[in-house]
Amino acid sequence: MNEKISLADIHDEDLEVVVQRLTAEDIGRLLVHREEFVELSCAACHGTELAFDFEAHGFAYKRCTHCGLLLLSPAPDAARQLWYIANSEALRFWRERMPQSVRGSRTKMYDERADYVRARLRKYGVAGRRALEIGAGNGEFAEAFVRAADPPVERMVLVEPQPLSLQLPQVEVIDSLLEAWPSAERFDLAVSWEVLEHVLDPDPMLCSILQRLKPGGLLVLSTPNENSVETRLLKGRSSNLLYDHVRLYNPRTLALLLQRLGFEVLEIETPGQLDVEIIQREYSKGGLDLSDQPALQFLMEEGFQFRAEFQSFLCKHKLSGHMRCVARRPE
Repeated sequence: MNEKISLADIHDEDLEVVVQRLTAEDIGRLLVHREEFVELSCAACHGTELAFDFEAHGFAYKRCTHCGLLLLSPAPDAARQLWYIANSEALRFWRERMPQSVRGSRTKMYDERADYVRARLRKYGVAGRRALEIGAGNGEFAEAFVRAADPPVERMVLVEPQPLSLQLPQVEVIDSLLEAWPSAERFDLAVSWEVLEHVLDPDPMLCSILQRLKPGGLLVLSTPNENSVETRLLKGRSSNLLYDHVRLYNPRTLALLLQRLGFEVLEIETPGQLDVEIIQREYSKGGLDLSDQPALQFLMEEGFQFRAEFQSFLCKHKLSGHMRCVARRPE
């Protein structure tokens, strides 16, 4: 399935107004505890030399001078992050009150993800009968993956700290951090969609994934690409730069992180379809001055007819805002 996903499919503007208001209120409650925030080192290379880059939403973003990882620092510590998950009104709204029409429009995104994972399992000769998902959200990917898996999924474990209940016989939900789960069970496949950017110290989570994969087992993950035209152009207005996105990776820093921990990186791509639409939406609202970038301004105006070609260019050169990686536990 390669059906085109549009901005309207996954971003309902009326819904976003509500979520943005609730998020602003969440940020206000979070910033009250600023004195508890912690300075971070680089997650990719463990470097400690950071240079201030910009400020957004009341938070400072810094860049590792060695490898280029962008990170929020100082940032809420792990305990405050868990507090946020439990108390965020924006997350609660998203989890409990998302209109059914929005859920339905997002189905094709999860179906595409399931197709992508199955294609990678076939490519690398992995059965994928036993799967692990870290950060399962509302369970949409698991539903899509179990529904149409071939060969069928025998067992799928979802590790998710937010409330989640799925009535699927193959699926078990674990209300825990992965590294705190005492099971010694091993899996053919681990998936993690848009989780890594939220994690202060990714080493324990990723090491736990590596240990729980069978030799030759695959990890498929996605995370925003900080080295995208949309992210670097919009900065604080980019949806990739949210206050709970404490680490922003790019293809180089993501590979560096995974290889340092013992994964074999097989593929990194940026297959995003929405960068040009997102930029054009900001430009049409008057929130983006492109007077010093005439080529991009042309593309947002009379040249918008070439948006598909420009989006393809961004994907080809790893400049799209959505990044996917396939890695393997070595045999």
